[in-house]
Amino acid sequence: MSELHKPARQSARTDYKYFLENNPDNTFELQLLHAFVIGYAKDDIRTTILLYFKAFVPTADRVVTDSLCQNFKIARKDPQKGMDFLYSKAYKLNASTRQKTFQKNTGIFPRI
Repeated sequence: MSELHKPARQSARTDYKYFLENNPDNTFELQLLHAFVIGYAKDDIRTTILLYFKAFVPTADRVVTDSLCQNFKIARKDPQKGMDFLYSKAYKLNASTRQKTFQKNTGIFPRI
């Protein structure tokens, strides 16, 4: 798995949109690579990255989505937008409970 990080970073730096739109993601390895590219991509979180995230998650298996969340680097720069998006899709709890539970269980977002 760690050998997929290098090509994912390279794709994320060059033309991640082209890769994400043309990657067949029909094998576990390609799904994982797809997840890593989304995780490493640097762009506007709300208008671009979350669209790819939202389109990809229903097609990926659980291990792949776990890897995607662990490598979702851009969410650390804008934790509120990332958290709002993730919880709007996953849970219907009040905002403070969502934040505390998600941070405790995953450590993805810094404390706000």
